[in-house]
Amino acid sequence: MTQGRALFTATALVAAATLACRAKEPPEAARARASKAFLEAQIGGLHQFIGKMERGELGVGKHIAVAVGEKAARELLNAPLPQRQEIGQGIHITLESAEPYFRGTQAGVVFKAKVTSDALPGEYADLEMAGGLNEMKLVGGRLTARARLFHFAIAHSSVGTLALGAVESLVRANLDAIEERIPPLEVPVRFEDEVVVDKFDEGPVSAAGGSLPIHATVSQVVCVNARLWILIDAEVGTWQPAAAAKAGP
Repeated sequence: MTQGRALFTATALVAAATLACRAKEPPEAARARASKAFLEAQIGGLHQFIGKMERGELGVGKHIAVAVGEKAARELLNAPLPQRQEIGQGIHITLESAEPYFRGTQAGVVFKAKVTSDALPGEYADLEMAGGLNEMKLVGGRLTARARLFHFAIAHSSVGTLALGAVESLVRANLDAIEERIPPLEVPVRFEDEVVVDKFDEGPVSAAGGSLPIHATVSQVVCVNARLWILIDAEVGTWQPAAAAKAGP
């Protein structure tokens, strides 16, 4: 037995001992449990959504509405994939694909991932990782959202029970790091924070330049009919003449 295989097996034995107190959950059961939680969140979200509509809190008269369909979001999320990172000594996880779901006021995303070991070429474990896009923000004039993982399960593997225990243990221990490395969803829309008017002086017609500040923030995010709707609050500030605009630190 090689040193790498011995190390991998020893790690698996430790993980198996830790997990021995509970029976391994089949991937179908884990997937069903995650689907149930997602559907329950949709029901709760729809009740809140209907309540806001009845109270007139979803009027878009004062908002800018930006819509992103599942197809466009899929292309944006998959553009930087695959992405590989180390989660143990010579053990890596590769995020291979992402599938967004905008249903019932919930923004969900399912990632396909593969875990491999340098010590065991050709061996693998395929994972399903589910999460949500719950933090849509307007940063530097761009709309971005990060994924937050709440479930993972091993869908297929070429290794035995002990090694699967090691994989589960490693993924669970590194879930925050894996989540942090997931590329954010960046909507290709830019909001400028000011309108700049250059000084104009041509013959008898002239105008002093200046700037008009615009303050934009994400007001609400609504997911319905396979679309992610982002409502932006935008307020126009006071006109700043060119001299005043240049003043300051």
